[in-house]
Amino acid sequence: MFADLIAALVESCARASLVLCAAWALTSTMRRASASTRHFVWICAIAGSTLAPAMTAFGPRWTVSIPTPFDSTQSQTPSDAQQSVLSSAPEAAPPAATGNSMTSALPAVAPSVGRQFDLTLAVVLLWAVGATMILAYAICGAIGAWWIRRSAAVVEAPWVDEAQTLAEAFEIPGPVVVAESASVTMPIVCGIWRPLIVMPADAAQWSEERRRVVVLHELAHIKRRDCLTQSLAQLVCAAYWFNPIVWLAARRMHAERERACDDFVLAAGEKGPDYAAHLLDIAKTAQHRRIAPLVGLAMARPSQLEGRLLAILDPKIRRSSTLYTRVASLAFVLLIAVPVGAVRLETSSPIADEFESA
Repeated sequence: MFADLIAALVESCARASLVLCAAWALTSTMRRASASTRHFVWICAIAGSTLAPAMTAFGPRWTVSIPTPFDSTQSQTPSDAQQSVLSSAPEAAPPAATGNSMTSALPAVAPSVGRQFDLTLAVVLLWAVGATMILAYAICGAIGAWWIRRSAAVVEAPWVDEAQTLAEAFEIPGPVVVAESASVTMPIVCGIWRPLIVMPADAAQWSEERRRVVVLHELAHIKRRDCLTQSLAQLVCAAYWFNPIVWLAARRMHAERERACDDFVLAAGEKGPDYAAHLLDIAKTAQHRRIAPLVGLAMARPSQLEGRLLAILDPKIRRSSTLYTRVASLAFVLLIAVPVGAVRLETSSPIADEFESA
Protein backbone atom coordinates (compact mmCIF):
# COMPACT_ATOMS: atom_id res chain seq x y z
CA MET A 1 0.00 0.00 0.00
CA PHE A 2 2.68 2.51 0.99
CA ALA A 3 4.87 1.44 -1.91
CA ASP A 4 2.03 2.13 -4.34
CA LEU A 5 1.50 5.55 -2.75
CA ILE A 6 5.17 6.46 -3.15
CA ALA A 7 5.16 5.25 -6.75
CA ALA A 8 2.07 7.34 -7.54
CA LEU A 9 3.58 10.39 -5.86
CA VAL A 10 6.87 10.09 -7.73
CA GLU A 11 5.05 9.57 -11.00
CA SER A 12 2.81 12.59 -10.40
CA CYS A 13 5.83 14.69 -9.45
CA ALA A 14 7.61 13.70 -12.67
CA ARG A 15 4.59 14.64 -14.77
CA ALA A 16 4.24 17.99 -13.00
CA SER A 17 7.95 18.68 -13.45
CA LEU A 18 7.71 18.13 -17.19
CA VAL A 19 4.86 20.64 -17.48
CA LEU A 20 6.68 23.24 -15.36
CA CYS A 21 9.92 22.78 -17.28
CA ALA A 22 8.03 23.38 -20.51
CA ALA A 23 6.64 26.60 -19.02
CA TRP A 24 10.12 27.68 -17.99
CA ALA A 25 11.37 27.07 -21.54
CA LEU A 26 8.46 29.05 -22.97
CA THR A 27 8.84 32.03 -20.65
CA SER A 28 12.57 32.10 -21.36
CA THR A 29 11.77 32.82 -24.99
CA MET A 30 9.24 35.53 -24.05
CA ARG A 31 11.68 38.18 -22.87
CA ARG A 32 9.93 40.90 -24.86
CA ALA A 33 6.43 39.85 -23.84
CA SER A 34 4.59 41.59 -21.04
CA ALA A 35 4.82 40.39 -17.46
CA SER A 36 1.10 39.62 -17.43
CA THR A 37 1.61 37.21 -20.34
CA ARG A 38 4.44 35.38 -18.59
CA HIS A 39 2.41 35.30 -15.38
CA PHE A 40 -0.49 33.77 -17.30
CA VAL A 41 1.85 31.07 -18.63
CA TRP A 42 2.95 30.20 -15.09
CA ILE A 43 -0.67 30.07 -13.92
CA CYS A 44 -1.53 27.67 -16.75
CA ALA A 45 1.55 25.59 -15.98
CA ILE A 46 0.79 25.29 -12.27
CA ALA A 47 -2.80 24.38 -13.09
CA GLY A 48 -1.50 21.92 -15.69
CA SER A 49 0.80 20.37 -13.10
CA THR A 50 -2.34 19.33 -11.22
CA LEU A 51 -4.20 18.37 -14.39
CA ALA A 52 -1.55 16.02 -15.72
CA PRO A 53 -1.49 13.70 -12.66
CA ALA A 54 -5.29 13.75 -12.49
CA MET A 55 -5.54 12.57 -16.09
CA THR A 56 -3.80 9.33 -15.14
CA ALA A 57 -7.01 8.23 -13.44
CA PHE A 58 -9.75 10.04 -15.36
CA GLY A 59 -8.31 11.04 -18.73
CA PRO A 60 -7.46 9.19 -21.94
CA ARG A 61 -4.67 6.65 -21.98
CA TRP A 62 -1.77 6.38 -24.36
CA THR A 63 0.26 3.27 -23.67
CA VAL A 64 3.92 3.37 -24.66
CA SER A 65 5.93 0.14 -24.44
CA ILE A 66 9.55 0.43 -23.36
CA PRO A 67 11.69 -2.55 -24.38
CA THR A 68 13.93 -3.85 -21.62
CA PRO A 69 16.89 -6.19 -21.96
CA PHE A 70 16.19 -9.82 -21.23
CA ASP A 71 16.84 -10.63 -17.62
CA SER A 72 19.34 -13.43 -17.15
CA THR A 73 17.58 -14.59 -14.04
CA GLN A 74 14.50 -15.39 -16.09
CA SER A 75 16.51 -17.81 -18.21
CA GLN A 76 17.29 -19.81 -15.13
CA THR A 77 13.60 -20.19 -14.32
CA PRO A 78 12.29 -23.46 -15.78
CA SER A 79 9.52 -23.21 -18.32
CA ASP A 80 6.14 -24.93 -17.98
CA ALA A 81 7.28 -27.84 -20.16
CA GLN A 82 10.41 -28.31 -18.13
CA GLN A 83 8.42 -28.20 -14.93
CA SER A 84 6.06 -30.91 -16.22
CA VAL A 85 9.00 -33.12 -17.15
CA LEU A 86 10.61 -32.57 -13.80
CA SER A 87 7.38 -33.33 -11.99
CA SER A 88 6.88 -36.58 -13.92
CA ALA A 89 10.40 -37.74 -13.20
CA PRO A 90 10.95 -39.84 -10.09
CA GLU A 91 11.85 -37.70 -7.19
CA ALA A 92 15.08 -38.39 -5.46
CA ALA A 93 15.21 -38.44 -1.75
CA PRO A 94 16.23 -35.02 -0.56
CA PRO A 95 19.24 -34.85 1.63
CA ALA A 96 18.65 -34.34 5.26
CA ALA A 97 20.37 -30.99 5.26
CA THR A 98 18.02 -29.56 2.66
CA GLY A 99 15.09 -29.14 5.00
CA ASN A 100 17.25 -27.48 7.59
CA SER A 101 18.69 -25.07 5.04
CA MET A 102 15.22 -24.12 3.80
CA THR A 103 13.86 -23.57 7.26
CA SER A 104 16.90 -21.57 8.19
CA ALA A 105 16.43 -19.37 5.10
CA LEU A 106 12.84 -18.49 5.90
CA PRO A 107 13.58 -16.24 8.90
CA ALA A 108 16.10 -14.32 6.77
CA VAL A 109 13.34 -13.24 4.36
CA ALA A 110 11.14 -11.68 7.01
CA PRO A 111 13.67 -9.11 8.28
CA SER A 112 14.32 -7.91 4.69
CA VAL A 113 10.60 -7.46 4.09
CA GLY A 114 10.28 -5.70 7.43
CA ARG A 115 13.15 -3.34 6.65
CA GLN A 116 11.63 -2.52 3.27
CA PHE A 117 8.25 -1.86 4.89
CA ASP A 118 9.85 0.38 7.53
CA LEU A 119 11.70 2.39 4.87
CA THR A 120 8.54 2.82 2.79
CA LEU A 121 6.55 3.91 5.82
CA ALA A 122 9.28 6.39 6.79
CA VAL A 123 9.23 7.97 3.33
CA VAL A 124 5.45 8.32 3.42
CA LEU A 125 5.57 9.88 6.89
CA LEU A 126 8.32 12.28 5.80
CA TRP A 127 6.22 13.44 2.84
CA ALA A 128 3.14 13.80 5.04
CA VAL A 129 5.03 15.87 7.61
CA GLY A 130 6.38 18.21 4.95
CA ALA A 131 3.00 18.65 3.28
CA THR A 132 1.34 19.24 6.65
CA MET A 133 3.86 21.93 7.54
CA ILE A 134 3.24 23.79 4.27
CA LEU A 135 -0.51 23.51 4.71
CA ALA A 136 -0.22 24.66 8.33
CA TYR A 137 1.68 27.71 7.13
CA ALA A 138 -1.13 28.40 4.65
CA ILE A 139 -3.76 27.99 7.34
CA CYS A 140 -1.86 30.38 9.62
CA GLY A 141 -1.86 32.89 6.79
CA ALA A 142 -5.60 32.48 6.31
CA ILE A 143 -6.17 32.96 10.04
CA GLY A 144 -3.97 36.05 9.97
CA ALA A 145 -5.95 37.47 7.06
CA TRP A 146 -9.20 36.79 8.92
CA TRP A 147 -7.85 38.52 12.02
CA ILE A 148 -6.77 41.56 10.00
CA ARG A 149 -10.21 41.76 8.40
CA ARG A 150 -11.85 41.66 11.81
CA SER A 151 -9.52 44.22 13.42
CA ALA A 152 -9.24 46.64 10.49
CA ALA A 153 -11.46 49.72 10.45
CA VAL A 154 -13.28 50.55 7.22
CA VAL A 155 -12.14 53.89 5.82
CA GLU A 156 -14.69 56.44 4.68
CA ALA A 157 -12.94 59.25 2.90
CA PRO A 158 -13.10 61.01 -0.48
CA TRP A 159 -10.10 59.09 -1.78
CA VAL A 160 -11.90 55.81 -1.03
CA ASP A 161 -14.77 56.98 -3.24
CA GLU A 162 -12.18 57.63 -5.93
CA ALA A 163 -10.94 54.07 -5.50
CA GLN A 164 -14.47 52.80 -6.14
CA THR A 165 -14.65 54.98 -9.24
CA LEU A 166 -11.38 53.50 -10.51
CA ALA A 167 -12.68 49.99 -9.85
CA GLU A 168 -15.77 50.68 -11.92
CA ALA A 169 -13.64 52.18 -14.69
CA PHE A 170 -11.52 49.02 -14.87
CA GLU A 171 -14.62 46.77 -14.73
CA ILE A 172 -13.84 45.20 -11.38
CA PRO A 173 -17.02 43.50 -10.12
CA GLY A 174 -18.36 44.09 -6.65
CA PRO A 175 -17.74 46.90 -4.21
CA VAL A 176 -14.14 47.65 -3.27
CA VAL A 177 -13.67 47.90 0.49
CA VAL A 178 -10.70 49.83 1.88
CA ALA A 179 -9.70 49.50 5.53
CA GLU A 180 -6.90 50.66 7.82
CA SER A 181 -5.00 48.51 10.29
CA ALA A 182 -2.09 49.12 12.63
CA SER A 183 -0.98 45.50 12.04
CA VAL A 184 0.32 46.23 8.54
CA THR A 185 3.08 48.58 7.46
CA MET A 186 2.47 48.39 3.73
CA PRO A 187 -0.68 48.08 1.61
CA ILE A 188 -1.92 44.53 1.09
CA VAL A 189 -4.86 42.73 -0.47
CA CYS A 190 -6.34 39.77 1.39
CA GLY A 191 -9.32 37.56 0.68
CA ILE A 192 -10.07 35.25 -2.24
CA TRP A 193 -13.79 35.74 -2.76
CA ARG A 194 -14.23 39.07 -0.97
CA PRO A 195 -10.95 40.93 -1.43
CA LEU A 196 -10.12 43.71 0.98
CA ILE A 197 -7.55 46.47 0.53
CA VAL A 198 -5.80 47.07 3.85
CA MET A 199 -3.85 50.29 4.28
CA PRO A 200 -1.36 51.18 7.04
CA ALA A 201 -2.55 53.48 9.79
CA ASP A 202 -0.59 56.42 8.37
CA ALA A 203 -2.13 56.16 4.90
CA ALA A 204 -4.28 59.23 5.59
CA GLN A 205 -1.09 61.30 5.75
CA TRP A 206 0.12 60.22 2.32
CA SER A 207 -0.05 62.46 -0.68
CA GLU A 208 -2.93 62.11 -3.08
CA GLU A 209 -0.60 60.78 -5.78
CA ARG A 210 0.77 58.04 -3.53
CA ARG A 211 -2.68 56.89 -2.50
CA ARG A 212 -3.70 56.76 -6.14
CA VAL A 213 -0.78 54.57 -7.27
CA VAL A 214 -1.26 52.30 -4.25
CA VAL A 215 -4.95 51.89 -5.00
CA LEU A 216 -4.22 51.15 -8.65
CA HIS A 217 -1.69 48.49 -7.71
CA GLU A 218 -4.07 46.78 -5.30
CA LEU A 219 -6.95 46.99 -7.78
CA ALA A 220 -4.73 45.17 -10.25
CA HIS A 221 -4.40 42.29 -7.78
CA ILE A 222 -8.17 42.16 -7.37
CA LYS A 223 -8.89 42.30 -11.08
CA ARG A 224 -6.38 39.54 -11.83
CA ARG A 225 -7.60 37.24 -9.01
CA ASP A 226 -4.05 36.99 -7.67
CA CYS A 227 -5.13 35.78 -4.23
CA LEU A 228 -6.78 32.75 -5.82
CA THR A 229 -3.80 31.85 -8.01
CA GLN A 230 -1.46 32.32 -5.05
CA SER A 231 -3.50 29.81 -3.04
CA LEU A 232 -3.38 27.33 -5.92
CA ALA A 233 0.39 27.65 -6.12
CA GLN A 234 0.69 27.09 -2.39
CA LEU A 235 -1.34 23.87 -2.59
CA VAL A 236 0.90 22.57 -5.37
CA CYS A 237 3.97 23.44 -3.30
CA ALA A 238 2.49 21.53 -0.37
CA ALA A 239 1.92 18.42 -2.48
CA TYR A 240 5.38 18.50 -4.08
CA TRP A 241 7.35 20.27 -1.38
CA PHE A 242 10.39 18.08 -2.06
CA ASN A 243 10.58 19.19 -5.71
CA PRO A 244 12.69 22.36 -6.25
CA ILE A 245 11.15 22.88 -9.70
CA VAL A 246 7.76 23.55 -8.10
CA TRP A 247 9.21 26.16 -5.73
CA LEU A 248 11.05 27.81 -8.59
CA ALA A 249 7.81 27.99 -10.57
CA ALA A 250 5.96 29.54 -7.63
CA ARG A 251 8.73 32.09 -7.17
CA ARG A 252 8.71 33.04 -10.83
CA MET A 253 4.94 33.37 -10.80
CA HIS A 254 5.18 35.69 -7.78
CA ALA A 255 7.76 37.90 -9.48
CA GLU A 256 5.78 38.16 -12.71
CA ARG A 257 2.62 38.89 -10.76
CA GLU A 258 4.06 41.97 -9.09
CA ARG A 259 5.55 43.22 -12.33
CA ALA A 260 2.21 42.75 -14.05
CA CYS A 261 0.56 44.91 -11.39
CA ASP A 262 3.27 47.53 -11.87
CA ASP A 263 2.53 47.51 -15.59
CA PHE A 264 -1.14 47.99 -14.78
CA VAL A 265 -0.32 51.16 -12.83
CA LEU A 266 1.89 52.52 -15.60
CA ALA A 267 -0.70 51.69 -18.26
CA ALA A 268 -3.22 53.71 -16.24
CA GLY A 269 -1.17 56.84 -16.90
CA GLU A 270 1.25 57.05 -13.98
CA LYS A 271 4.85 58.08 -14.68
CA GLY A 272 7.54 55.45 -14.15
CA PRO A 273 10.03 57.50 -12.10
CA ASP A 274 7.33 58.84 -9.77
CA TYR A 275 5.84 55.40 -9.24
CA ALA A 276 9.28 53.89 -8.58
CA ALA A 277 9.97 56.57 -5.96
CA HIS A 278 6.71 55.82 -4.15
CA LEU A 279 7.40 52.10 -4.28
CA LEU A 280 10.87 52.56 -2.83
CA ASP A 281 9.64 54.78 0.01
CA ILE A 282 6.92 52.29 0.95
CA ALA A 283 9.46 49.45 1.01
CA LYS A 284 11.81 51.46 3.25
CA THR A 285 9.14 52.13 5.86
CA ALA A 286 8.10 48.46 5.98
CA GLN A 287 11.47 46.70 5.92
CA HIS A 288 11.62 46.25 9.70
CA ARG A 289 8.31 44.35 9.96
CA ARG A 290 7.50 41.30 7.94
CA ILE A 291 4.09 39.92 7.05
CA ALA A 292 3.47 36.29 6.24
CA PRO A 293 3.12 36.03 2.46
CA LEU A 294 -0.19 34.20 2.75
CA VAL A 295 -1.81 36.86 4.93
CA GLY A 296 -2.06 39.04 1.85
CA LEU A 297 -0.34 40.22 -1.27
CA ALA A 298 2.02 42.94 -0.10
CA MET A 299 2.79 45.79 -2.45
CA ALA A 300 6.56 46.19 -2.03
CA ARG A 301 8.72 43.37 -0.71
CA PRO A 302 12.43 44.29 -0.58
CA SER A 303 13.54 40.86 -1.86
CA GLN A 304 12.30 41.52 -5.40
CA LEU A 305 12.30 45.29 -5.44
CA GLU A 306 15.44 45.80 -7.54
CA GLY A 307 14.14 43.89 -10.55
CA ARG A 308 10.80 45.63 -10.35
CA LEU A 309 12.35 49.09 -10.25
CA LEU A 310 14.49 48.31 -13.28
CA ALA A 311 11.43 47.07 -15.16
CA ILE A 312 9.40 50.15 -14.17
CA LEU A 313 12.08 52.52 -15.45
CA ASP A 314 12.59 50.65 -18.74
CA PRO A 315 10.45 52.34 -21.43
CA LYS A 316 10.94 49.48 -23.94
CA ILE A 317 9.01 46.90 -21.92
CA ARG A 318 5.50 46.02 -23.00
CA ARG A 319 2.90 46.85 -20.38
CA SER A 320 -0.09 44.85 -21.63
CA SER A 321 -0.89 41.51 -23.21
CA THR A 322 -3.21 40.56 -26.03
CA LEU A 323 -5.86 37.88 -26.16
CA TYR A 324 -3.95 36.13 -28.93
CA THR A 325 -0.85 35.62 -26.80
CA ARG A 326 -2.91 34.33 -23.88
CA VAL A 327 -4.75 31.82 -26.07
CA ALA A 328 -1.48 30.71 -27.65
CA SER A 329 0.14 30.28 -24.22
CA LEU A 330 -2.82 28.26 -22.93
CA ALA A 331 -2.75 26.05 -26.03
CA PHE A 332 0.96 25.41 -25.59
CA VAL A 333 0.58 24.39 -21.95
CA LEU A 334 -2.35 22.10 -22.78
CA LEU A 335 -0.35 20.63 -25.65
CA ILE A 336 2.24 19.59 -23.08
CA ALA A 337 0.01 18.73 -20.12
CA VAL A 338 -2.47 16.49 -21.95
CA PRO A 339 0.08 14.08 -23.50
CA VAL A 340 2.13 14.05 -20.29
CA GLY A 341 -0.98 13.06 -18.34
CA ALA A 342 -2.19 10.53 -20.89
CA VAL A 343 1.01 8.57 -21.48
CA ARG A 344 1.44 5.23 -19.72
CA LEU A 345 4.85 3.57 -19.70
CA GLU A 346 4.92 -0.23 -19.78
CA THR A 347 8.06 -2.33 -19.83
CA SER A 348 8.24 -5.25 -22.18
CA SER A 349 10.86 -7.88 -22.91
CA PRO A 350 11.86 -8.43 -26.55
CA ILE A 351 11.97 -12.21 -26.11
CA ALA A 352 8.55 -12.20 -24.45
CA ASP A 353 7.18 -10.20 -27.35
CA GLU A 354 8.56 -12.80 -29.79
CA PHE A 355 6.81 -15.61 -27.92
CA GLU A 356 3.54 -13.65 -27.89
CA SER A 357 3.76 -12.94 -31.62
CA ALA A 358 4.48 -16.63 -32.30
